[in-house]
This record gives sequence, C-alpha cells and structure tokens, in this order.
Amino acid sequence: MPALFERERPTTLDGVVGQPLTVKRLTALKERGWGGRAYWISGLSGTGKTTIAKIIASDVASEFATTETSVSRFTPKALKDWEDSLCCRCIDGKGHALIVNEAHGLRNATITDFLDVLERLPEYAVVIFTTTNEGQEALFEDCMDTAPLLSRCIRLELLSNGKELELAFALEARRIAQKHGLDGKPIGAYVELVRQCKHNMRAVLQAIDSGCMAD
Repeated sequence: MPALFERERPTTLDGVVGQPLTVKRLTALKERGWGGRAYWISGLSGTGKTTIAKIIASDVASEFATTETSVSRFTPKALKDWEDSLCCRCIDGKGHALIVNEAHGLRNATITDFLDVLERLPEYAVVIFTTTNEGQEALFEDCMDTAPLLSRCIRLELLSNGKELELAFALEARRIAQKHGLDGKPIGAYVELVRQCKHNMRAVLQAIDSGCMAD
C-alpha cells in the first residue's frame, strides 16, 4: 500500500492547503490554459511543490505523456528526445508535460538548451521546474544563465512558514488522521507536530501514519 502522504496527495487545486496565493494565481491561469508555459516552483520540502506540479501536468497531459525526472538523471539528450515527442498532441487529444525536480542543479549546457525549448513550447505542452528555497539561492549565486531561464517561467514561491501555514497544515493533518482512524489528539498537538516537522507536510503525514496521534 502506498504511503499515507501519497494516498492523500491532492489531485486538484481545491485540495491544496496552506498556499492560498499560489492557488489563486494558478486558478486564474487555468482559465487561460496552463499549457504553452513553463513554471518555476520554489519552496521548502513538503510544502506542496510536487503536488502542484503534478496537478498542472495532469491537466495538460495524460499519465503516459508525463515525464518526471530529477536533474541528476536529466541530460541534454533527454531534453532533445522529449522535445522531439512534441510534434503533435497525443492520441487521446491531450498534450505533454515535463517535471524537472531539483532544478537548482541544472548545468549551464542544459539551461542553454532549455532556453530554446521554452521559446518553441507548443500550447499543448508544459514544463515545470521545482526547487527548494536554498536551491534557488544557490542557482542565482552559481549560474550566470539563471536570469534568462527564469524570465521564461512563471515563478511560484510557496509559503514555507508562518501561523497561517501551520494552522492550515494542522487542520488538514487532523482531517486525514480522523479519516484513517489515527486521531486522538487535540488540534494543538497537530500544530506542534507541524512545527517539529519544520512545516514539511510529508513528514507530518509519515508521523501520523506511524500512529503518533492515535490514543
């Protein structure tokens, strides 16, 4: 059985908690169509980067036409192969999606290739980069080609702390715990768990899955 955080991963923007500004922006963008764009999503681990990336990708492309990879496994040849697949829509009428995690590790050569790909991105394709806050800062510091790449992306910076995020995560964690019969603590205990997990919702749900909030 998949881990609790995977089973409870939101599949629509309505299910995303703790990121109201990002959800508002993406909801407005969706009305015009998410395809034909690149997105740069930054935030601490467990705050919703992968979830939001998957939601965007699933709206544009089917599962078999969605490629998710990390920078450590992504090469210029892989990018060329993906671009070659964009000659037309898929047989189901949907498009193509590429999710690149740990994008702060992109090399100069791959970034240069991405600049061309993003200029030619068809309306039925989407590229989504995800990175941690720390990773984004490192990218700015170490790579001279950062500005041209980011200027081609819609940048979404997720909330990583604060009372609003803590409460939203705590309420959602309690709802999930109750749903699975793993609840026995007051809301304050969930707020404290969120803090202990440094606002990483994945870590929170792993802790709940272990039974830490049961009677």
